[in-house]
Amino acid sequence: MATALLSENYPSDKKIECPGRIIYGDRTFRCHVGLPGHGWLDLKNALAQSCDVYFWVVGRDTLGVDKIAAYAQEFGFGRPLQIDLPAPSDGFVPTAMWKENRFHEKWLGGDTMNMSIGQGYTLVTPLHVANMMAMVCNSGKIYKPHLLKEVRDPGTNEVIESFSPEVMLESTIDKNIWKEVQNDLRYTITDGTSVYPMHNKIVKIAGKTGTAEVNGYAKNHWHSWMIAYAPYDAPPEDQVVVVTLVEAVNTWEWWAPYATNIIIQGIFANQSYDEAVNTLGFRYILQQQGRRE
Repeated sequence: MATALLSENYPSDKKIECPGRIIYGDRTFRCHVGLPGHGWLDLKNALAQSCDVYFWVVGRDTLGVDKIAAYAQEFGFGRPLQIDLPAPSDGFVPTAMWKENRFHEKWLGGDTMNMSIGQGYTLVTPLHVANMMAMVCNSGKIYKPHLLKEVRDPGTNEVIESFSPEVMLESTIDKNIWKEVQNDLRYTITDGTSVYPMHNKIVKIAGKTGTAEVNGYAKNHWHSWMIAYAPYDAPPEDQVVVVTLVEAVNTWEWWAPYATNIIIQGIFANQSYDEAVNTLGFRYILQQQGRRE
């Protein structure tokens, strides 16, 4: 959404007021912070604070369903991942035409608002989300994911087949836009919703939290997402993308950011799980929250 807005020349410094909710049609859309809301936010701070109202408004009034769908597909959402695994999910990006064909119902502004924060009919896998962040790191490129590096002859150990990086999708979005999004994702870590769980002294991290409501599973349960990459200031070939999804069996929304930081700490400090938890100072809070669960 941020990349789409910048690509459409939407002024990133334009502020939108978040009063904590929007009444649209016969429904009240509530921002996650509740009343009185976030106040006036520009794009950078709306991203950092995960402001639902900001993205509801710009999605409905500025972008619309067709542009949101087009940019989502440019990031690889709703497309085959081409990974060397059987039957991977393609995810799904809805359109107005799809809804009319599927449900014989008109696409509504409320549908666009849901889609603007990744909810509604939208479906993604963790690998789709990893590819999205990889495209940001690579300033517009996604490489075909592989689990298999090479095939060797069991007798001679000679390499029979190897796999080199292969560009799967390449965006035409301006390089300066990618840089601004990268900066905003770094700001999200240093000044946004995950400033404590993602604090790390070893490496600079950029990323974004996510929360997915779960219907029909249990009341007040959410999928907890964290998507991050590090080092923020390194060349793309030296960066690692980490996606964590904690499914809706816990009431605490912050498991994913804590887990992601532990993984990143382990990678760049060459530490075990226990060493990373102790270094980051997470032992007590994880134990306390685990007891509550």
